[in-house]
Amino acid sequence: MNYKCRNCSHEIIPFFSLWDMPSVNLFLKKEDISREKKYDLTVWFCPNCYIAQLTETIPPQDLFVEYTYLSSMSTTMLKHAEDVSNYLAEKLKLNQNSLVVELASNDWYLLQYFQKLWIKVLGIDPAKNIAKIANEKWIETIADFFSLNLAKNIYENNWKKADLIYGANVLAHVPWIVDFLSWVKFLLNDKWTAVFEFPYIDWLFEWKFDTIYHEHVFYYSALAIKSLCKTVWLELYNIETNEMQWWSLFIYVSHPWVFKISDNVKNIINKELSLWYDQIETYVKIKEKADSINNKLKKILDWIKNEWKRIVWYWAAAKGTILLNYFWVWNNYIDYIIDKAPTKQWLYSPWVHLKVEAPEILNTDQPDYILILPWNISNEIIKQLNDYRQKWGKFIVPVPNPLIIS
Repeated sequence: MNYKCRNCSHEIIPFFSLWDMPSVNLFLKKEDISREKKYDLTVWFCPNCYIAQLTETIPPQDLFVEYTYLSSMSTTMLKHAEDVSNYLAEKLKLNQNSLVVELASNDWYLLQYFQKLWIKVLGIDPAKNIAKIANEKWIETIADFFSLNLAKNIYENNWKKADLIYGANVLAHVPWIVDFLSWVKFLLNDKWTAVFEFPYIDWLFEWKFDTIYHEHVFYYSALAIKSLCKTVWLELYNIETNEMQWWSLFIYVSHPWVFKISDNVKNIINKELSLWYDQIETYVKIKEKADSINNKLKKILDWIKNEWKRIVWYWAAAKGTILLNYFWVWNNYIDYIIDKAPTKQWLYSPWVHLKVEAPEILNTDQPDYILILPWNISNEIIKQLNDYRQKWGKFIVPVPNPLIIS
């Protein structure tokens, strides 16, 4: 079947498949397991505008209206949010007269830090349960999908447009990305900035393919972002990198001709061209690296199970479900999951259907190994579980090179 690019309508090319998968953030009651839906998870490349993308998506109302992921559960995420807020407030010279709008704001984890600087904030998140948590923390949050009508209502109610529109990962989540950015353009003040943070596509070229799931419709290079901005008559004027999620991109977008284009934009695009980020041959190599990790991890897990040792999975992040599915590591290897988020506890994980327990279970149970699937915050998790480590436990970190930490 032929598919067209979501940005430029050019014919696109498939390069990596993770087969059929359910929504990786939709945790289930036991009686709902049999009704779980699965969708094709294949990534495609556009040779015209260089955007990597999914063709089959899950309806947003099924993904985000009730959500279990809470950003505030991670101390690493909270520290990152504080650093980002302070940095952007200073860099963009935000003040008490400024308005910061966060798209897909989740709970109170980021906007609280702008609020502490006496900057007016507004969150937008379609998950009603998450928006309720934010509002209870005095972070004004609208429980709805971002749209042109909503942007107009915000403008009319505040009598001004946003001086900063911020979105962490949201740019990768929205299937109707051209419309979405046109709505951002409407809400953005003439001389101000929209900042978006998302995992850089070089993740996929290294070994971090566990960012591929249905919530992430797009996988961006700087080349792709430049093409996308051109479609909606916005300008990509700066790019920065940060270490959260092992090198995400921070992109700065404005109305045309407001800011000078930074050397960072030119340098990163030139680097991508030198590495053939505009060629399909670069993308098809991802499967080789994923299979290499799979083989190494399976050897470790098989050795552990042959020794009659027990393994549990800590922190039920989306990337964990993706890894276990692609590696075919299910309940034949893992007894259960541990997670701090009350929204996930006592439910069953998507696809592998392991029960989620509270961390207190480690007071009575003694698994031999904990598999840390959100490997990008493995240091934080090991620190949290220091008592377990001191008494008897060991950790398995699967990516980038599977290893055991004792």
